[in-house]
Amino acid sequence: MDYFSATRSPSPSPELQLPETPKAKKGSAKITPSKVTKRGRPASTPGIAGTPPSARGLKNSPVPKTKAEIQPYDQLVLDLRAANPPTPWKEIEVLYREAGGITTGAQALKNNRYPLLKAAAIEVTSADIANLKTSEAAISEEWEKERWGRVAEYMKTHYGSEWDAKFVKKTFAGLPKTTA
Repeated sequence: MDYFSATRSPSPSPELQLPETPKAKKGSAKITPSKVTKRGRPASTPGIAGTPPSARGLKNSPVPKTKAEIQPYDQLVLDLRAANPPTPWKEIEVLYREAGGITTGAQALKNNRYPLLKAAAIEVTSADIANLKTSEAAISEEWEKERWGRVAEYMKTHYGSEWDAKFVKKTFAGLPKTTA
């Protein structure tokens, strides 16, 4: 008996039937094994590593965007770090919590909040902005002069031809733009 005749028969013999995959019983609870990482360690539980379970649900106090929004507990952090010598972060974190600030730990205060507080504490006036624009324009102008002088000097030392910096700048500006 060949294969095709056996599969087409209405009632094949038990030895020619394909085995069926057993199905899970309905109503039985599924038990999932604990997840294991590639190195054989159990997968970490959700949450922030290194923080106690009581602190995982906490949110930090809102970070101020301007100097006017800085709260007294934030000002305390700035003052303690500006002190000479600066107060250690562990002490700052304790004092910060006592003053009413909410944080998830000294490292979060040090690495995340403090740089943002420092930036918010700086007030920029319109005169400062005008000075910034003037300074940037002066430096850009100096850089352009130095840049093309250096290109001309490089061409002289590496290729032997002497070129004027203004000519190099003008020639380079006239070249077609290519995309790489």
